[in-house]
Amino acid sequence: MTRKSPKEDNVTELINNILVSLRKNLKPILGIFLSIVIIAGALLLVNFQRKEKNLAAMQLLDKGKLLFKENKFDNAKTILEELRRDFPQNKSGEAALIYIGESYCSLGKLNEAEASFEEYLTSYPNGEFSARAQEQLGYLMEEKGKFQEAIDAYRKVYENYPESYICPQAVLSIARCYEAKKEWQEAKRTYEELVSSYPWSSSASLARTYLEVVDWEISRDTNIQ
Repeated sequence: MTRKSPKEDNVTELINNILVSLRKNLKPILGIFLSIVIIAGALLLVNFQRKEKNLAAMQLLDKGKLLFKENKFDNAKTILEELRRDFPQNKSGEAALIYIGESYCSLGKLNEAEASFEEYLTSYPNGEFSARAQEQLGYLMEEKGKFQEAIDAYRKVYENYPESYICPQAVLSIARCYEAKKEWQEAKRTYEELVSSYPWSSSASLARTYLEVVDWEISRDTNIQ
């Protein structure tokens, strides 16, 4: 009979100890494993539900935007308000609020539109459409004949969102409001600022044309005096 070496005895003892330890800790190990499986399953379910919600919200937004483009503003607003109600924290719900405000604008409901844009700026001060909402507030004030309030609203576009592509258009709108107030020198200064600051923009091209009209008005006022 071959006698086992001390090294073999140590290996056998180690294996036996491991087996005894596994038997003792089998239930806790299975419990941990089961917990991991449950947590992973729950995370997968939550992720799936989130994707489902995002898809449903995007479909509603696309439907509302299509109706808006077709000038069916009442129908668009109904769909978009449903989206806001059901998915208030969703990115599509954020976009819906802008289209709701613009639908109200198109329907001539200026106070309701104003409330929508102000809600957007309160809820999403640095949102994707913040500059657009701010510009729309200027437009609403202009439509109401409140030209100084419109100027103040338009000015916030480039003060608060200087990187926005809307900035040149906002400056152009300020100059237009000065024209409406017959403040020709201020209108001229604003048009010149637009050409200087945003020479590449289509708004600057318009400003160069409008400067001729403003210069004519300034010249006429000077001759009258």
